[in-house]
Amino acid sequence: MKLLHRDDEMIKDCIQDVFLSMWINRERIAEVKSIRSYLFSALRFTVYDELEKSKTRLIRENKYHEEMDSELYDIEELMIHFEIKMERKNLVEESLKKLSKRKKEAIYLRFFQGLSNEEIASIMNINTQSVYNLISESIAQLQRFVSK
Repeated sequence: MKLLHRDDEMIKDCIQDVFLSMWINRERIAEVKSIRSYLFSALRFTVYDELEKSKTRLIRENKYHEEMDSELYDIEELMIHFEIKMERKNLVEESLKKLSKRKKEAIYLRFFQGLSNEEIASIMNINTQSVYNLISESIAQLQRFVSK
């Protein structure tokens, strides 16, 4: 069988596939004049199909390895980005702790609860302009803390 391919195990598997296919399709197989010729042709086509599958599989595996190498680089970038983001988050949290209670409350209601300045004014029992002032002063103070 070395005429078809060097891999004896693959050839043995293909022979099994030919006989299995013949068994499954036994009702549809027409009468043949030369069973030997039919079997060799079927085996040749099966080996050819298997070689094509192997070639496709190899291409797919190479592409997968290339993508994994690329993803590994992307994961490293993502981890660096995540670390920077965590550092910024920690810096903002520490800066928020340095704000007065009223400024913290205004920032919390505006940016964490998504309330409008009018709603914040009502909750904090102050006028709307005072809310604008508190938030503006808080943001300026946070920027100074973060930029240090």
